[in-house]
Amino acid sequence: MNTVGYIYGNCPPNRDPTTGRIEGGCSPPLSVSSSPTCERPHSIVRRYGGSHPLPHRHIRVRGVPAALYTEGGDTSRRKIEIFTGDAVVVIYGEDGDLVRRAAASIVAAPSSRGGARTAHSRLPAPIKGAAEDNARRNPRC
Repeated sequence: MNTVGYIYGNCPPNRDPTTGRIEGGCSPPLSVSSSPTCERPHSIVRRYGGSHPLPHRHIRVRGVPAALYTEGGDTSRRKIEIFTGDAVVVIYGEDGDLVRRAAASIVAAPSSRGGARTAHSRLPAPIKGAAEDNARRNPRC
C-alpha cells in the first residue's frame, strides 16, 4: 500500500517505579496518514473490524465527506477518515479535541493550476464513490 504516515508529539515510555526499567510502549498523541483512495477504500474499516462496519458517524470536514470513529465506545480515542481529492487522510489520536483540531488544519497538496491553499480553504472534492465505498468502480482507479 502506498501510505505516507507522520507521528506527532512525544511518547514517554512507561517505567517500572521500583526498577526504573522501561516496560512496554506507548501510543503517540497524534498520527496522520495519507493513502490513495483506490488503495484504501472506506470498506477497509469493515474488513479489519469484522463482517460489520465499525460504528462511525458521517461528518464533513472543510466541505468534504469524512467518517468519525470512536474506539470501543471510548469517546477520547478517535479516528477521522477524510475523503479529499484522490486520497484518504486518516487522523488518529487519544485526545478527541486534538484529532478534531488536526482535521480542521490539514492543507491540500499544491495544485498544478496554482493558487495558494491554506488551512481555511475548502479541501478538493473526493473522486466519485470514495466515501460510499465505490471508488474502485471509478475509472481513475
